[in-house]
Amino acid sequence: MQNIINEIPSTSPDATPTATVSADGTTVTITIPVPTGTPTQTPTICPPTPTNTPTPTPISTPEISEYNVEFTENWPSAQKSAAVSAIIAVGEKLASISGGSAAQAFRNAYQGKQGLPTMFLWGAGGYTGGYNIGECQGDDVGGCTVGQSGSVYLIVFFSFLSTDSQWRMNNVVHELGHLFNDLHGGYPMSFAGNYAAQRKELLRPQEGTTVWQMHAIYDPNTPSITNPEMFADMYVAWTYDAWNRDPLNEDLVKNATTQMDAKMSEWVH
Repeated sequence: MQNIINEIPSTSPDATPTATVSADGTTVTITIPVPTGTPTQTPTICPPTPTNTPTPTPISTPEISEYNVEFTENWPSAQKSAAVSAIIAVGEKLASISGGSAAQAFRNAYQGKQGLPTMFLWGAGGYTGGYNIGECQGDDVGGCTVGQSGSVYLIVFFSFLSTDSQWRMNNVVHELGHLFNDLHGGYPMSFAGNYAAQRKELLRPQEGTTVWQMHAIYDPNTPSITNPEMFADMYVAWTYDAWNRDPLNEDLVKNATTQMDAKMSEWVH
């Protein structure tokens, strides 16, 4: 059955709307109800309450409890183990020229005038732990030294590009070299710039899966990039006594190591 509705327009603003309905030849007049009351208002949508990014809880690391070093709690165990070994190696090398314990030597070199701890943040997957990681924000592989971030000196590692344990330790020492340079006024990178053009002759080349030069770059037109990377790689060589072994470079290596020992002694005293 087909129903036909014919609307009858109102002639007065107060008129009640009506309509006729024809069904099987029968005509019926009906009243169309008019809604009354307060119109429904558009609901107010409140933005979600912002939540603060939780500050990572530093985890206890007994092996280096006296080094004034902290790790964020999300570090994978194997990667953290390599980092701890690298920190100890640096402390022991520093102590060989400054005296005292490895922990004391490391603290003296890295805590700065403010006594701030060095924080190792595992930044895989974009994790920042609530810290401002500055220009390192765009990185996603390897390590990156931020420097001071709030109440810590911050080094971020996004990944290790190898499972080789020495490679991983070299990566950590390289970043500690960058932080050392920052904390000592940039003088270390100026010193390293004297040897940048002889990088290949001075530093150890890759051996199997172990990389000794973490950022093998040389461009005389960009000393602000070349020199800090040169010092960071020299810091690896100095820490592990891993210089170039080619007899043809013996004099160069001897001169560089003697000069670096003297400079390091000057900077950490």
